[in-house]
Amino acid sequence: MNLMVVQKNISEMVCSICTMVGHKKNSKKCLMKTSSDITGEVPAAAAAAAAAAAAIALNGSQIAKSGFTAETMMTTQSNIIPALESYFGKQIKPNGIKKVEGRSKSDNKIEFTDDTCLMIQLKNTAIKANGAANSKSRGFSIDRRDVDKIDTESPELTETLMSVCLHDATKERKTVSKDVSEKILKRNILGSEPTTEPDYFIKTESDRITGEIVSLSIVKKDVFVGKLVSLLHDTVISKRTCVHLSPNIYLQRKGGSKGENKPNQIQTKMVLTQDIDALFTKVDLTC
Repeated sequence: MNLMVVQKNISEMVCSICTMVGHKKNSKKCLMKTSSDITGEVPAAAAAAAAAAAAIALNGSQIAKSGFTAETMMTTQSNIIPALESYFGKQIKPNGIKKVEGRSKSDNKIEFTDDTCLMIQLKNTAIKANGAANSKSRGFSIDRRDVDKIDTESPELTETLMSVCLHDATKERKTVSKDVSEKILKRNILGSEPTTEPDYFIKTESDRITGEIVSLSIVKKDVFVGKLVSLLHDTVISKRTCVHLSPNIYLQRKGGSKGENKPNQIQTKMVLTQDIDALFTKVDLTC
């Protein structure tokens, strides 16, 4: 086979998504292309590289599962209670960290020996196979509901969401004020039930294989929510398929694969940008 022809065929198969040789060009799924025009060595190398990339990446369901695992690890991992006792300055009951069941905005409950308790909302990031934290650029999903239930008192927001997120050509983008954004932010983060409203927010990083929590940071509710409120836009900003309440909070269509349950629901996403991340105090887990 002519060497120049082989080189040309290989160069045409560099994937524009992952830049790897041996993938179908422009394929969003980076599908392997089998072709008699390339030697066995190129597809094999590409397959190995694809497998390595898959080992590093985390999909949405894996991220969600890691969050559920972290909630359980908070209750069972032996170094969590001593670390939090050191932070709060008082003793926690034996087995005093419990999972909160049901559709609550708190994930864990801490019970102290003085009969006080605190509610915790947990945000977990799974550590990838290469040791780096999984990207948070797309944000944590913190709420999901039907479009007409995001704010029943703001038809302007409902119409904007239908236009931007659901691509309803009969609807238009409207002006939505900051007070509406603040109401949505507080309800979707804190919930509407005082007994299960989080008192603190804990950010963890966990090993994606073992589930072990390897890093834990904490911030008080008032500090966390106060900062988020201070960053709200004066009016919502619509960008492509999302409606942004602030640089950290945005609304988008849930979507999903074919057959996904309620794909047209609107989810609220939160991005922990550096200024928000800086609010958290790191807790020593070696104690």
